[in-house]
Amino acid sequence: MPPQSIIRALPSEVIAKIKSSTSIVHLNGVILELVKNSLDANAHTVFITVDFKRGGCVVEDDGDGILPVEFEATGGLGKPHRMSLDLQLVMRAG
Repeated sequence: MPPQSIIRALPSEVIAKIKSSTSIVHLNGVILELVKNSLDANAHTVFITVDFKRGGCVVEDDGDGILPVEFEATGGLGKPHRMSLDLQLVMRAG
């Protein structure tokens, strides 16, 4: 079980930006994207709880979280995952 922490609600404008950035229709796709987000945030530990009856899940991690700059127009929200970006840099350099 992950350590207890304070969970704060996101502001409505942040929720709107997150909702508009991705469309996933299957639970396995949701879990995959959330785990990718955890890895992008440098998480060392990821806890996944799946409720198949209700079709929901919870993914908790010890990652860095989302910085405010990620929500700016030039930020990274909705852009490829960090692993993809690292691969692009290697391809350009090599």
